Amino acid sequence: MSRHLVRGLFCLLFFHGLISEVVFRTSWALNGEADSRMNQFVFELAVCVTVGWLLRGRSVRLPPGTAWFSLYVAWCLVSGLFTTDSVFDAFMYCRYGTYAFTFLIAVWNYPFDTPDLGRFNRLLLALAAVQLMATALKLFGWNERTEWRVGTMTTAGGGLATLFPLLTVSYALGYYFYVRRSLWVLLAGFSFLLVGFASGKRAIYFVVPALALAIIILYCWLERGRMLAAVLPRLILHLGLCAMAVLPAVVYGISHSDGIGVSSDGATVSEIFEHALDYAQVYEYGRANNGMVAGRSGASEKVFEAIMDEPVSTLLFGWGPAALMPKRGDALQGGGGFRPLGITYGIVGWSHDAISIGLPGTALHLLFLLTLARGLYRRTRQADLSTLWRGLCFGTLAGFVGLLYSYLFYSVPHVLVEFVLYFYVAIVLSPLYRLRLTSMYDAYSRLRFRIVPVTVPARGRVPF
Repeated sequence: MSRHLVRGLFCLLFFHGLISEVVFRTSWALNGEADSRMNQFVFELAVCVTVGWLLRGRSVRLPPGTAWFSLYVAWCLVSGLFTTDSVFDAFMYCRYGTYAFTFLIAVWNYPFDTPDLGRFNRLLLALAAVQLMATALKLFGWNERTEWRVGTMTTAGGGLATLFPLLTVSYALGYYFYVRRSLWVLLAGFSFLLVGFASGKRAIYFVVPALALAIIILYCWLERGRMLAAVLPRLILHLGLCAMAVLPAVVYGISHSDGIGVSSDGATVSEIFEHALDYAQVYEYGRANNGMVAGRSGASEKVFEAIMDEPVSTLLFGWGPAALMPKRGDALQGGGGFRPLGITYGIVGWSHDAISIGLPGTALHLLFLLTLARGLYRRTRQADLSTLWRGLCFGTLAGFVGLLYSYLFYSVPHVLVEFVLYFYVAIVLSPLYRLRLTSMYDAYSRLRFRIVPVTVPARGRVPF
């Protein structure tokens, strides 16, 4: 029952947009709404049922970062009290992050067996492949490039069209480094750039290569020594071959994207990239026709300068948890802009928190993410993990690099990305799974020995 609930929850996440549009007849194209309220209710109910079932009758142990996240939620609630909004508005503001964190706690404390973990891995891989097929149908079958529909995952905006390729490239590189050093693994990971192209997201041509480079540097730092010397020549060869295969698609994507594409025919590759980089630099600090800020870097500077000039109460608690909700009337472009500060677009994760709950709440959220990333970094360096789970651990760490980048420079973290990353955080860091993820356990399983599941006592230290 437990594994079926978790699998059903992942299916609801990955088919959330399709369910909203087909079952509940709600999308931007059908009625101008981003998501169905009933669809949201079904998902939230599924989260509550799954978490409650996994934690029933168990002594709950808390993962690292719990203190920071608890303080973050408490600060959200306090900001609802000290501003013109309410505690209910504060809960609505942080509820999806809270759902993801309670899911992390539930998986942390429930001892799934090794076959179940393999089934979860295969399910998530299949769900990712479905997104690629749905994107190909959208692009080549319907000849559609719309930002609001991203695979079958969402009909509520295009941010996920950049974040999802970041997530898949992270895990593809982790699998390549530690499990199978094949050119096809790299090509499969970078093929998800198609998701961003089909949604018209120009950021993928800059963000995904930059993240891939950061992940490679992180791997070189972790594996410095004899192992890196053995891997590096093959890595360079495969990256070169991968660039030869992907570069034509990237050039085509840039040339057929609004703004960054060169208008004149016959432009060289260097001219195309130079024009795209120039456009990106101007766009980051751009302004709309009405003079309002319309770029992410410009919006971040505007938020920081404005909040530092406001009274201390605003610096501490922001403009209220409902400041960027539709009911207030101050949000623009689905929360990407804030009318009182003259921002029409460009609000990212940290500035969204700063406007809604103040700078202390922003710092608490960031500390929570950094705590989980530190735990993943330390776990990846331990040699007891099997090759598969070390690759997944590194992929999750790389995914957190993308998540931190998104929070600081790109957009609000998406709930789908958080659920996937937190699921693997619980698996690779929880003491319940420590023996099961080792190479010794894999060897015993192949010899058909029966391993008694490790149980953690209700009190006292973990016995390994």
